[in-house]
Amino acid sequence: HVTQKGSLVAPDRLRFDFSNPKPVSKEEIAVIEQKVNEVVWRATDVDCKEMAPEDAIRAGAMALFGEKYGDRVRVLSMGEDAGKVYSVELCGGTHVRNTGDIDLFKITSEGSVASGIRRIEAVTGEAVREFLTAELTRQLEALQKLEADHVKLVGELSAAGKAPTPIPAHQGFSTDSITKAPAKDVLTLYAKLSHELQEQEQKLRDDNKKLN
Repeated sequence: HVTQKGSLVAPDRLRFDFSNPKPVSKEEIAVIEQKVNEVVWRATDVDCKEMAPEDAIRAGAMALFGEKYGDRVRVLSMGEDAGKVYSVELCGGTHVRNTGDIDLFKITSEGSVASGIRRIEAVTGEAVREFLTAELTRQLEALQKLEADHVKLVGELSAAGKAPTPIPAHQGFSTDSITKAPAKDVLTLYAKLSHELQEQEQKLRDDNKKLN
C-alpha cells in the first residue's frame, strides 16, 4: 500500500511523501535509519545511466504514476544488500558518486500532510551532527533550568531549618563528542547522551515536586 507521493532531494536534507494510513512508529523509524545507514556505510559506487523509460522499468526502476517522462531518462543504481543492488531510481536531481559520501542519515520528523499521506524529513552528512548537537543542547538547557530551580528550593528549605539532600548537578557533559565521533558511532552515542540527560531531568522533576 506504500507508494511515493512526492519528494525533495537537496545536498544535506530530503523530504519524502508516501501513502500510509497511520503514522510511522518510533521503532519503525529506528529500523529505517539503521537500514539506510548500513547501506550508506558499505560505500558502494553509484552507477548512472541514460536509457529509454521502458528499459529503465525493466531494469527495476520504479516509475511514478502520473509522472511524464521523456524519450530518455536518467537511472541511478546504488547500494548493495545481500549481493543485490539496493536501489534503482529514475532521478534527475542531486546524487553522490559513492554511498559513503552520504556519511550519515537521520530522520528529523514524521507527520501527516494530507489524508492517508505521511511525510518524512531527514538530514544527511554533517547536518546530522548539527541536528543532534542542537537537540542535546536544547535538552541540556532544560536540565540546567531544572537544576537552578532545585538549588533555589534546597536553599529556601535550608534557610527554613530543614535539611534536604540536594541532587548533584550533571557533570562532564559536552556535545563535542558528537562532532568528533566516527559516523558509525554517532547515533548510538547520541542515544546514550540523550538518555543520561532524560534520566537526570526526571530525577530533578520528581525531587523538585517533593520539595514543593
